[in-house]
Amino acid sequence: MDTIHRQPGELTKADGKLIDASAKIMGAPAEGENMAFTHAVLCQVGLPRSKFEGREFMRQSGAAWVNVQAGYLDEGRGPVQQSIPYGPLPRLALAWISTQAVREKSREITIGNSASEFLRMLGKTATGGRTGSLTALRKQMHALAACRLQLGLHTAQESFNLFL
Repeated sequence: MDTIHRQPGELTKADGKLIDASAKIMGAPAEGENMAFTHAVLCQVGLPRSKFEGREFMRQSGAAWVNVQAGYLDEGRGPVQQSIPYGPLPRLALAWISTQAVREKSREITIGNSASEFLRMLGKTATGGRTGSLTALRKQMHALAACRLQLGLHTAQESFNLFL
């Protein structure tokens, strides 16, 4: 197996792709339908990227922090303990819901009449089966709906706690 030796400061292929993507984003600022909104704290700290086994998740970066506590949801046969929401789907859903709330200036957001419709609204393709996107969406949206999500920020000027 060959070892690749890089000179100090030499970029990897992944570094180059990231820089190219950043340049594209900076070169064409979002406007109109291309704009999205999310809370500033969730830009700095967010939900877990992968499955989290505990009942409470805490992440802090600088003065910003997020605390997520798993909750219960009645799925038709009484309360069922949900997991901590994780991965790209609940993050995308939170950003999409925030964007819709800002655009519509409303606290009530229509998410469609089915999981398939909501996935399409998120720009995703609906696939079925045990491991398909619909199953993952339902599981993660149940976890998100049941959780207690608390955002916090402490600076020299102010502190706030937001419960969602």
